[in-house]
Amino acid sequence: MRLVVAVASASVVTALLAGCVAAVPMSPAADANSVDCAQVTVHFPESIGETETRRETDAQATGAWGEATSVLLRCGATEPGPTDLPC
Repeated sequence: MRLVVAVASASVVTALLAGCVAAVPMSPAADANSVDCAQVTVHFPESIGETETRRETDAQATGAWGEATSVLLRCGATEPGPTDLPC
């Protein structure tokens, strides 16, 4: 009987830990604390497409989507200038 209780307890702990997903590590952009970024981040979608669900991040004004983190967003980054590199 003790073995059954131990196995059942281990299954419950494993299921609970599987639900704990660490935040995606990111760094905030230079202007992440701007009012404009605050307006953008409150409107981040919960999903992108049919499979990319939003994940928690550890930096202000950032967003991440997908289990393999296929989409990353940082608000407040400096816009890149013109380039002559091919697309």
